[in-house]
Amino acid sequence: MPNLPIKPSGVYNGAFIWDGHSLRECIKNATRSYDQDDPRTWPLFKDVHHFDSELEHRTKVPAPHSVAYDQSLMRSLLQKRSMKETRYNVTSGLCSGDAALNLRFRFYPFNFDQEGQLRDHPCIPPDDFECWMKFVHGSGWKVDRSSSTPQATTSEQQIPPTSTNITPSAAYEQIMKSLDASESARTVAVHGLEQELGNMKKQCQSLQYKAKETDQEIHELHNQIRSWKLKHAASDTEAQRLAAELSKGERRRADTEEKLKAYEARLKESQIELAVAKKEAEEANERIKTVWNKMQNGQQTTTQKRKTAAGVSGSQQKKPNTGS
Repeated sequence: MPNLPIKPSGVYNGAFIWDGHSLRECIKNATRSYDQDDPRTWPLFKDVHHFDSELEHRTKVPAPHSVAYDQSLMRSLLQKRSMKETRYNVTSGLCSGDAALNLRFRFYPFNFDQEGQLRDHPCIPPDDFECWMKFVHGSGWKVDRSSSTPQATTSEQQIPPTSTNITPSAAYEQIMKSLDASESARTVAVHGLEQELGNMKKQCQSLQYKAKETDQEIHELHNQIRSWKLKHAASDTEAQRLAAELSKGERRRADTEEKLKAYEARLKESQIELAVAKKEAEEANERIKTVWNKMQNGQQTTTQKRKTAAGVSGSQQKKPNTGS
């Protein structure tokens, strides 16, 4: 496949029908190469002519998909409320993993890119085309460079209308014939949609299971965090208690040291006082001894004097009286 953007296969000038299935059947009758699962076969609509009976239908459902629209026409279609819901993403069970595409790119790849943004002109870049094909056909789809599938055209090919100046009744008959002829194709398409819906439900259930597991993991993490906080709080309480006990012990030690210093100071003073008292006692004893010795010496002197005086007196009494 050339590395060129994919363009619509040509301009479609047939009747436009707002019912997508009926419109695609009309396109198949006009060009047998049309394949709604291969954008390289899609025609381009530059205008939409619809019947008044379709007014209610076109206000409730988006524009038919699997065709290309002129960008100015798509801008006009985007103003309809029925096109608002196409801005979301859609998943496909055909792709491996949780593949998802924007709905606008899924149904209108010529007009919107993978992000759902309007293109400058109707085309599909090679990377977008490969992504779209893998989404629709599965991740195993590969580009076949030798494929005879219609490629992008450089000029607009005119697809002839199924009839000229078609009347509403003729268009209705043509539609009914197309519907009868395509009953089996509709059944196959419905079956494919049912399979895709089943795959989507399985994916939804898988996601719900994963979400439930995630909720359980988050709940367990909350429990672990709460348990850790409780243990941490208990550790903080124990640390605070030990810090308080340590502070009390330090205060008691400081008080004891102060009392010890006071006792040591008093002991030193008592030792000094004792030394002074001992010295004073010794001095008093010396004074007592001195006084005692003086008293002893005084008594001896007095006794001696008394003895001497008594001797003199006796000798005088014994002397004879010579004058008589």
